Amino acid sequence: MLTFILLVFAVFVVIYCWYARPKDAPPGPRGIPIFGIMPFLDDHPERMFAKWSEKYGPVMTVPMGPQNWIVLNDYASVHEVLG
Repeated sequence: MLTFILLVFAVFVVIYCWYARPKDAPPGPRGIPIFGIMPFLDDHPERMFAKWSEKYGPVMTVPMGPQNWIVLNDYASVHEVLG
């Protein structure tokens, strides 16, 4: 019974972490819990980021493993951030 309770708790923690994102974070793909978007990247990740930027915009949040990264996909965004 204890094993079942721990399993259910672990599933809820993984689901919460998958959906948890700061409220002010830009939109972006969700990815897979624990792995993020890494399984979807190939030898040329910039192509996938360019494809996602058409859907989510030039600034997006992507989960890279357990961390959320902010990706800047155009010169104007990079110039604004680095000023």
